[in-house]
Amino acid sequence: MSNPVKLAPKNDPAVAGSVKELPTIPLDRLLLREASQNDWAVYAPHGVTLEDLEDGRLWSTVARQLRAFDLIRVVGHDESWWAEVLVKFSTSGRCVVRVLRSTQLGERILSDHLGVPPGHRIEQGAPGEGWCVTRDADGVVMARGCDNGNWGRQTALTWLLNHASLTQTLPPGPAKRA
Repeated sequence: MSNPVKLAPKNDPAVAGSVKELPTIPLDRLLLREASQNDWAVYAPHGVTLEDLEDGRLWSTVARQLRAFDLIRVVGHDESWWAEVLVKFSTSGRCVVRVLRSTQLGERILSDHLGVPPGHRIEQGAPGEGWCVTRDADGVVMARGCDNGNWGRQTALTWLLNHASLTQTLPPGPAKRA
C-alpha cells in the first residue's frame, strides 16, 4: 500500500494554502525493464509497408510471444524504412500495436540493371537471402542466394540468363483464323 506524500508548495502565495497529495510508488511495482518488457527486432516480410504495421493480422503468428508494452524494432524487407512499435495488447493470435516512430531510409542497394533481361531484376534480399532474382510481371522471386550456395550478383545474373524461361523457344502454335 502506498503512503500519500504532501508536496511542499513553491514560494507562491496562491498555492501556499493548497497541497496536493500524491501516492508513492510501491516497491513491488519497480521492476527491471528486462523482467517486465521485451525488446524485439524483426525484418518485415516482403510487401509489408510502414502503413501496414498497425494491422493486427501482421502480428497474429507472433502475438503469443508478445506482452503489453514490449517494443519491436521493425526494418523493411528492403531496408528502406525503420520503425519502433509498442505492443498495447496481446493474446494468442491477436495483437494491437502502435507505431511510436518511423523513418524512411531510402533504398539499400539498387540493382544496376546491367545485363539484366527486361522484365526481371536482381537485387540484394533481406539479410540471409543473398542476391534474389525476381520476375517483375508477377513479383515472383525465381531464386534466392541462400538457395544456391550464397551466390554473388554475377552468379545470379548467369543463373537468370541460363534459365529455361529465357532460353527455350516455343514451337509455333496453330495458325489463328481471322
